[in-house]
Amino acid sequence: MLTFPFPDNLPTNSEQVNAIKELMDKLCINKATFIGISYGTLLAQLFTKNFPEYVDKLVLISGAGLTSETKLSLKKYKFIFKLSIISAKILPFKLVRKMIIKKSIKNLTNRNETKQKKSLIEFSVNKLYKDCSKETVMNMGYLLLNLFGSENCQSTDFDFLDSKTLLIFPENDFFPKEAQIALLNLMKNPEVIWIESGAHGDPLFDDNYLKIIEVFLNRG
Repeated sequence: MLTFPFPDNLPTNSEQVNAIKELMDKLCINKATFIGISYGTLLAQLFTKNFPEYVDKLVLISGAGLTSETKLSLKKYKFIFKLSIISAKILPFKLVRKMIIKKSIKNLTNRNETKQKKSLIEFSVNKLYKDCSKETVMNMGYLLLNLFGSENCQSTDFDFLDSKTLLIFPENDFFPKEAQIALLNLMKNPEVIWIESGAHGDPLFDDNYLKIIEVFLNRG
């Protein structure tokens, strides 16, 4: 498994996918399975559209299709993304970080969460953003805004991944149903799993997701 620090100096999604391709070339990785959660599902789609020869399988969790339907369903968030950039620029960053942590915990949980799980989520989110920089927050805002101007994906972009895509949707997701269906419609014969009562942040804390992914990947 290959991971790398979030790059603060690449403000567009095209630059992000080009950087991933360059990293794979540098490490002599010809083809890989891409596992994306939330924003990562959109980035994985954009990478696949541009560099299909590098993609073996896709595992997309808590995701949305990179389509006009999704962009329309998320239109109200454009103001929030712009506001996050402005806030990071002009407000004391300690205050901004506190606001982000509070909002993130809300997005990652649901009303049925156990005390133990909620405590784990709160601990993990606080740890994640402890060393988060102002530049990282601003760049994430720019990347989310840039998605609205990114080229839409078409179902033909994923025809070569027939039966080689796993989609996992938690019931209580951040993305609206229209965005989830848009992703479903892009893929050719995907394996689809709906997690009853699941929340957007569950993949980060629930080992059952790892078991589902392991079974899918071991099918060859």
